[in-house]
Amino acid sequence: MQVKNVIVPLDGSVVAERALSLVRNLVGRDRLRVWLVRVVDSPGAAAEAEQYLAAVVGKVGPQTEAVVRTGEVAGEILALAGELDHPLVVLGTHGHGAEARVLLGRTAATVVAAARVPVMLVETLAANSGGNRGGRVVLLVCGREVEPAVWYAAELGRYLGSGFRVEVVSGPDYPGLGPALLEADLAVVATDLAEGIPAELLRVLAAARVRDQAVPVLKLGPTALARSRASGANSVTVVGKGG
Repeated sequence: MQVKNVIVPLDGSVVAERALSLVRNLVGRDRLRVWLVRVVDSPGAAAEAEQYLAAVVGKVGPQTEAVVRTGEVAGEILALAGELDHPLVVLGTHGHGAEARVLLGRTAATVVAAARVPVMLVETLAANSGGNRGGRVVLLVCGREVEPAVWYAAELGRYLGSGFRVEVVSGPDYPGLGPALLEADLAVVATDLAEGIPAELLRVLAAARVRDQAVPVLKLGPTALARSRASGANSVTVVGKGG
């Protein structure tokens, strides 16, 4: 299993909570533990944060934990990810523009850049959430690890109920990228970049946003790819390859 723990940072806003619909799909199809996290800047704010999370826990599922941490938001999210086995961080984004911190939001950009674990970005302001668009996972390969990326993408597709149909794209300039995203339930950017934000990830986010599509986008770095390679191949169907 590629994912065992799903971390969902929440800031108390309705916009951030919109990512929970995707999380419910993830945990509804497998025994994944969910960690709802609220980071506060002082111990005095902890009680209110605990009360807020207690009300949200029931919206997700039985294997859900509420965690309140004190400190800098991105740093505490990354610290929790480092404490858990096989984590996936799910972050809601609602920025705009082309520059990373503007497109993603400050906290999301910091987490994506520094995380050594997979991070999934969920657009929370797009008008078209799309639902299931036919069971397609678009995998943008920006490195050498193609097979482990396919295995990981297929397993996430299974969690989301989109099956094992993976469309592999070999570069961000692939002319079919935009149309592929219109039919995608999930986009995965596999990169050799351990730290930093791949330009390809921003390209995918921008392409989806232009089309007003709420397509979840996952950054899959070398640590996760190595773990996927070690776990062995799953039975997947690759429906296309561009490049």
